[in-house]
Amino acid sequence: LLKGPEPKEEWANNPEGTVLIKGGAFTMGQMSEFITAPRNSERRTVTVNSFYMDKYEVSNDFWNHYETWIRKVFGDVKPELVESVLPDTTVWREELAYNDPLVEYYYRHKAYSNYPVVGVTWEQAHAFCHWRTNLLRNQGHQIAHQYRLPTEAEWEYAARGGRRAAMYPWGDKYARDSEGCFLANFKPYRGSYHDDTGTATMAVGQFKPNDFGLFDMAGNVAEWTASSYSSTSNTHVHDMNPEFPYVAHKDDPDVLKRKVVKGGSWKDISYYLQCGVRTYEYQYESRSYIGFRCVRSVIGE
Repeated sequence: LLKGPEPKEEWANNPEGTVLIKGGAFTMGQMSEFITAPRNSERRTVTVNSFYMDKYEVSNDFWNHYETWIRKVFGDVKPELVESVLPDTTVWREELAYNDPLVEYYYRHKAYSNYPVVGVTWEQAHAFCHWRTNLLRNQGHQIAHQYRLPTEAEWEYAARGGRRAAMYPWGDKYARDSEGCFLANFKPYRGSYHDDTGTATMAVGQFKPNDFGLFDMAGNVAEWTASSYSSTSNTHVHDMNPEFPYVAHKDDPDVLKRKVVKGGSWKDISYYLQCGVRTYEYQYESRSYIGFRCVRSVIGE
């Protein structure tokens, strides 16, 4: 286990907390699908341009800075705006389970400052990216492209760490190392959440990064992507910077409000930690096991 970054404001606002991911080609999707799939159906080799990605999942400390800024600027004139940025801490409440301490303290208590923020919807994460861009520009940072959520292809490419066909971010096909230690925060066995040293979420950056220097690309919390979910989108999107975008409107049917979620979480079995596995959640829903990180495009590509 690693110590991870200190929860401090300087880190939260530091544009150097990102990693440059050099673009390239990779095979998108679950590796197991290609074992029996006909050759002519394997049209999932895609290319992505270079981009910057956060080393760590966005933490409670970072989100609290966002809330504080919104409260300071708009608290007196738009209190409803302040309410709209607060994480939903009731996501920890489960029927027939005593999670009340997490409901009360997970977001507010300093003990959880460096834990990944959860209870935020896709819509809230999207708004956070816009705020982060404008904040840094106002502070004099030269940012041409705005912060945003990664596309599904960008996220998956980054998770593989430069290993074209890696099953997990660490490159192996197992969730343990050679000494039998777990390599991420997930649910190793039925009812056994603590075997990997974390009962629920853990502070960000506790396990070794992948070859790109990115932490927690598997486990801890699953992560929102910018991409809309369709069971067949990977087969018909463009092979250059593939993306399936759609920002659903309030009156749209729920099927159009599904967003791709990647990486698996503290409550998931190892299958969901695979780089190519994709699930979804509705853009207006928040969960105790979904967070996010930001990316920026690179000028010149």
